[in-house]
Amino acid sequence: MAMTPRVIDISHHNTVKDFRATANAGVWGVIHKSSQGPGYRDPDYAARRRQALAAGMLWGAYHFNDGSDVAAQVDWFIKCAAPDSSTLMVLDFEDNPKSNMTAKQAVAFLRLLEQKLGRKGAIYSGNRLKETIGTLNAADRKYLLSHRLWLCQYGPRAVLPTGFAKYWLWQYTGDGVGQPPHNVPGVVAGNRGLDLNVYDRDRASLAAEWAGAGSAIASIMSVVAGDDGASSHASQAAADQADDAADDAGDAATSATEDAPTPAADDVAAEADLYAVKRRLKAMNYNPGVLNAEWGGMTAGAIAGFINDRGGSIAPPASFAAFIEVKDDLRSELARAEDEVPPFVRPVSEARASGDASTVATVAPEAVPAKRSFLKAAWAAVATFFTAVWTALSDKISAAWDFFTDHKDDLGDSSSWLSTVGGYLAEVPVSLWILLGAAGLAWIAYDARDSVNKITEQVKTGARQ
Repeated sequence: MAMTPRVIDISHHNTVKDFRATANAGVWGVIHKSSQGPGYRDPDYAARRRQALAAGMLWGAYHFNDGSDVAAQVDWFIKCAAPDSSTLMVLDFEDNPKSNMTAKQAVAFLRLLEQKLGRKGAIYSGNRLKETIGTLNAADRKYLLSHRLWLCQYGPRAVLPTGFAKYWLWQYTGDGVGQPPHNVPGVVAGNRGLDLNVYDRDRASLAAEWAGAGSAIASIMSVVAGDDGASSHASQAAADQADDAADDAGDAATSATEDAPTPAADDVAAEADLYAVKRRLKAMNYNPGVLNAEWGGMTAGAIAGFINDRGGSIAPPASFAAFIEVKDDLRSELARAEDEVPPFVRPVSEARASGDASTVATVAPEAVPAKRSFLKAAWAAVATFFTAVWTALSDKISAAWDFFTDHKDDLGDSSSWLSTVGGYLAEVPVSLWILLGAAGLAWIAYDARDSVNKITEQVKTGARQ
């Protein structure tokens, strides 16, 4: 049976081509990964939020759980998602092989999220919730059941966790598993298929229920609640206007409505954009420095190099503030470069591409002492090895073996076993110690040569500027 997807959930692992094509195909909402644990932020979240809202779609954020401190995770989720009054906020409660959140922690997460936002979020889960809901006490179970359930179930029918009478959203397929369709226009899966979801009512109902409401809301799928309980919220267009107005209105707009985004939220979005740009430049063999959301000289140099190589008219930004002014144009140029066949990479000169020694030394001066260290260590290892061979006479080795066999029983009987061991070591032929030294020098030579090779390759590809 073919399903009708109304909501897609994606992350940076998916490629977005055109949300307008997705909306035209009948998809009403996007739920995007914003964060994970207490410190990971999805780099594409902020940019795609603007794109989805511009396409007239509902916008939501999900947080992938781990077993760390719940309060820290909630704070990080809110910071990364930068929610306004129309943003759906979801806890992704599924198996995390590295660090699982318990059901009790999930309830604590949802309680704290409601306290901070003044409205309920939703919970995404499948087997994880089915297997753990029975561990909750009555009060925690009742509170959990008052939330909307976004069910993960790839079988032919929806199988609900104990206590839930209905799902709110049903993720019926992911990674190409489950009923068709497995893809929609405008978004490319990072694997065999997208995560797609059905909603059983009309678009107006989804929009009304989307962001949730305060503690008075009664979930439409919970056994605890018996009525619809949907509340009205501002449209996605109003949310987009609120984002644009935040910079202009400043503190006055923030004090006028508790739901308006703050400048801090805009900063978080810009930092996410910067991280995404640095990651894309790195893939093109530019070197923006450490892959994080911080501005620095290497970041400025990489961006300026890209703009120069593309022959664009974008003014190279010299600061984070200047980056914010040109980031949309920069991201558009990056997208054009990535869409070329073959994809654009940093151009290099013939001397660079050939790994010319003088060019390598000019671009990466540290390669010179590394190469010198390799040569010295290599020759020293060779010389030391042959010295050991020269001095290692067979009668010496035989004498050492005879000494060992004659004294091997002394160790257990001697009270001064340390001096005995010292005596043994003193009898080891000098040639053996020289061989060990040769092995150490050989390792140093190998490590130095490996460094030279890596530096040379970076120069050849243009990654070393």
